[in-house]
Amino acid sequence: MRAAAVFTLAAVAALLLAIPVSADESMDLDAFRTANLLYEDSKFEEAARSYEHLARLGYQDATLYYNLGNAYYRMEDTGRALLNYLRAKRLAPFDGDIEANLALVRGSVGAPGSSNERPTPVLVQLADWTPWVSFNAAAVMSLICWLSVWAAVLASLWHQRLRQSAAIKRAAVAAAFGFVLFGCLAVGNHLSRSYWSQTGVVIAQSADVLEAPNTRARVEINLDAGREVSVIDTHAGWTRIRLPRTELEGWVPSANIEAVLRQDS
Repeated sequence: MRAAAVFTLAAVAALLLAIPVSADESMDLDAFRTANLLYEDSKFEEAARSYEHLARLGYQDATLYYNLGNAYYRMEDTGRALLNYLRAKRLAPFDGDIEANLALVRGSVGAPGSSNERPTPVLVQLADWTPWVSFNAAAVMSLICWLSVWAAVLASLWHQRLRQSAAIKRAAVAAAFGFVLFGCLAVGNHLSRSYWSQTGVVIAQSADVLEAPNTRARVEINLDAGREVSVIDTHAGWTRIRLPRTELEGWVPSANIEAVLRQDS
């Protein structure tokens, strides 16, 4: 019993050490406050430029992206508003305000749950629900749990008395559970990056989806700003996309599409 309790406490402590504060501590708070003041003064374009500058510097914060989405929404830029609400949701999936604004913008593009929304895989949801657990932290904890399982097994084989120990059995079960849990988190974290980098949003007011990466190619369909798509490939200024829940694929100029996960993230 004592061994299982020690293992559980160690796992919880590792998770707590990995939990960051709600905002990016390295963020330039003065610049962020200045951007907020610009927004409050209804200077939405200037506020958006300030928020974008902070985002390009590499700051990853749900509030930053949420405020940026609000600025674009006030500018009636549906595509960029939805894009940044999705970025905020990725970092804070339980935030009610983000979800409400995301639903509002999606409703103006198409009813939530329609073909413009990509279904989120279960392991991706698991990783997004625990954003404080990084891939490295989950992988290390999974390895520790795996080694702990084998340590318990070898100990019980080596000593007859330990073989009958209920504490060793509980520790092995707890370690096995931790191995599965942290293993799923590690895989989910990896899949989450892939999923969000392949989730794109049309940011142009209108985008023709062409049969080939050529301006003279036949137009398959026209998409309005804010349509969510799957990004398949990018080549020479063109991006190949697929409409979720359909078989329709085509090419659009890369400038018309932006992925939720920035390439430099």
